[in-house]
Formats: sequence, structure tokens, C-alpha cells
Amino acid sequence: MKIILALMALISNLNAEAFFERQVSGAASNRPLGLVLTVGIAYNYKIWDDSETTFWKYGYIRPKVTYDTSFLVNTAMTELQVYPVSIFGFAVGSSYAYRSVKKNEEYDCDQVSCKSELHRNYFRTNLNLGAGNFISSLSYQVEHYYISKDDNLPSLDLGTLLLLPKKNGLQEKMVAFLGYKATEFIDVGVLEMRNQVIDPSTDMKTKSEGQYIVARLKDGDFKYMGGIGTFGTDYNEKSLAAIFKVIWVIDPTLSLAD
Repeated sequence: MKIILALMALISNLNAEAFFERQVSGAASNRPLGLVLTVGIAYNYKIWDDSETTFWKYGYIRPKVTYDTSFLVNTAMTELQVYPVSIFGFAVGSSYAYRSVKKNEEYDCDQVSCKSELHRNYFRTNLNLGAGNFISSLSYQVEHYYISKDDNLPSLDLGTLLLLPKKNGLQEKMVAFLGYKATEFIDVGVLEMRNQVIDPSTDMKTKSEGQYIVARLKDGDFKYMGGIGTFGTDYNEKSLAAIFKVIWVIDPTLSLAD
């Protein structure tokens, strides 16, 4: 986190188009069951710009710090985004989560660990494309995690409903969206989310996935997304799932992915 904050202070002194950005969001879903509030601050630094000819022709660097809370799970995260061009780039980051969950709807917290400190280091790449009124995005993230706890129980990832082995492991996350812009402010489409945990001691892979029909709306400084579909894991069958998210964009942003 100190490195990210130092970088934000350094580039703020450089002569280029740059500005701070604040953002607040909330998300809810019935499976995985949860309600999360997120606050974040980022520093947008444009490294080149030809957007006067085409809106996406620019590149940027964007350090970002966020804090998530669902009261029982609290997470701090820092990341550095590097986008050579606005529609394609990558991010590297680290997060720390403190979890004090005592009960879960799908797992017995006496048999799996619902509490612990969870550390992650991750790499993510994003691609955003469009043609006419059609839009698409693809995100792939790979993360190494380690768990601070005294028992030998597998640890539950409350976001993907997958079990993380005691020793350091690997998790992959993929999110894809294909949609159609019905108006300047409304688009509809399909959202696919896939997650996979790899146990390095056995090479065993477990998966969870969700598919949703979603609608997204922009209204002033607010963005809304709602969707309905299915979600399931290798441990539990697919069932009806609903998601909802609202973002309060307090300041402008260079990011097309957030």
C-alpha cells in the first residue's frame, strides 16, 4: 500500500492531464448471499492522448485504493492499473481481508473456516470492445492467496463459494459481458462469471460459475446494474440468482472498465 500511495504522490507533481477520483458503490446478491459497500480513491494520469479524433485513443496509469465492508468481512486493497490504450490494459494489486463470519447458508462453519485473515496478490487484464451498438468486455484475474489461521480446515471464499486449501493456492476469475446499447443511457446483455481454485498439493480444480441477463442504466452521477440468472459450484447445484449494483461516480474517470 505504501508503494501505491508514494506513486500517487509522485505522479501528482508531474505536468500532464491528471486528477483524483472518488467513487462509492454498493452491491447485493442472493447467491452468494451478501451485501457489500465499497469506497475508493484513484489517481488518473494520462500518458498520451488522441481522443479528439476517437474517444478511446488515450492511455493512462491509475493507482487505486479501495475499502470494502459487509460488516463481517472487511477488505483493504491497493492496485496499479496500466492501460497502454484505454480499451486494453492490466492491473497488479494486493488485498487483505479480515473475516468474522460465524454462519453461512451453504456451508457448515464448523467444517470449513469462515473466519481468518485472507491475503491475496493478483494480476488482472481487461479488454473492452464495441462495434456499432454492440459492446463487450472481458476480464481475467489470477490470484495467489495465503490464509492466516491456526486450524487445518479449508477456508471458504465468500465471494465465489469455493473452498481454499490450507496451503498457498491459486484462484482464477473470469468475467465476460456482451451487450447492446438500447439508448445512450441504457444497455442490456448477458454476463458470465467463472471462478476456479487450484490446490497446488493435489492439482485438484474446483469451479463455480454464474450466468445472468442484465440491464445497466446511467442516470447523472449514478450507474445501476441489475441481473437475474443462475449460480452454482462443484459443491452445490445451480439455482436462481439475482444481482444488483449501484455506483456513485463522484468524479470523472479515465477507466472504461470500472
